[in-house]
Amino acid sequence: FFKSLAGNRELTREELNPILAKVKMHLMEKNVALDIAEQCCDSLCVSLVGKRNATFTSVQTTVNKAMEEALTRILTPKHTFDILGDIRLKRTKGKPYSMVFVGVNGVGKSTSLAKVRHFFLWFPFPTHVADLLLVATKRAEGDDRRL
Repeated sequence: FFKSLAGNRELTREELNPILAKVKMHLMEKNVALDIAEQCCDSLCVSLVGKRNATFTSVQTTVNKAMEEALTRILTPKHTFDILGDIRLKRTKGKPYSMVFVGVNGVGKSTSLAKVRHFFLWFPFPTHVADLLLVATKRAEGDDRRL
């Protein structure tokens, strides 16, 4: 047990494999596609094999930290964009600015839509919101009232 915490030794594929298998299962439980989960774990393995584990740090902690760093790197935008500036530009041309929220059930599309709508209440832009999932659900339930 103490050997696994002592650190300052190189990580091996053999000790990473069981931990990465758990990481892969966790990703798949969170609806990450199998091939993407496998690519993430393979990438983690390649980046960690041969690296020295920090003193008094478990291999699990090292894997978690590497995964956090990888996800932060992947999800951090490479460049910024100015949505309000883009909207102003479209308005000067007399065109609408459209945003689409796409995703599988339960990922927060409607919540994100509501948050963006709330954000735009602070600006003098006319907004029109259509939650097509809500409309489809109401129609499927037999509610044909105008939404």
